[in-house]
Amino acid sequence: MSDWKMNGKPALVLCHMQKGIVAKGDFIPGRHPDASKAIKESGMIEKQQALLKAFRDRKLPVVFVSTFPNPLGVVPDYGWLMRNIEDAKIDPDLLHSQRTQEGLDVIPEMDRRPDEPILWNWLLGGFNNSGLDLVLKQRGVKTVVLAGFAAHSVVYTTGLQACDHWYSVVIPRDASTSGTSEGDKLAYKAVMDVMFSAFALVTTTQDVIAHL
Repeated sequence: MSDWKMNGKPALVLCHMQKGIVAKGDFIPGRHPDASKAIKESGMIEKQQALLKAFRDRKLPVVFVSTFPNPLGVVPDYGWLMRNIEDAKIDPDLLHSQRTQEGLDVIPEMDRRPDEPILWNWLLGGFNNSGLDLVLKQRGVKTVVLAGFAAHSVVYTTGLQACDHWYSVVIPRDASTSGTSEGDKLAYKAVMDVMFSAFALVTTTQDVIAHL
């Protein structure tokens, strides 16, 4: 166990672990092309399940954040991540369809409980238009333990936003991953080894559980 102390009450926030991105099948908003493969290879589901059990056993808050990344039918120009979203051909007219609702639900492996909210964010950051800050403050949370898919997009962006909302941030690096391309792997290494350390504690699932 490493030498650090949890700052106040923690919450587990799992980002974009939803059928429409990480599950196999034709869902809206459009599955990431190699998400299921990357997630299986990384072992992150098992790590997230361990975190979920630990938080639930201690009656600590668990929050899921799903994304509808293109609700207005407009994607920003520039960058390969924006091109991936554009290629998904998300139709904003389907926002309230049954297929969209199913795609926003979390994957069965999370075994979500009725008191664990699913919030919706737009595009990348988990705090954007989701009410996440309000939900956390209502529960007296001081520290956000953050994981999800993908590490270099939503997890990184949500971590920065959490600091802007005055939360301490803990990143169990083995509970998130990126895609399987060389660019994805490089981005994962960059955020975990360099960028997160500027504003968060990067550690392991086992170490987080030991500090609850």
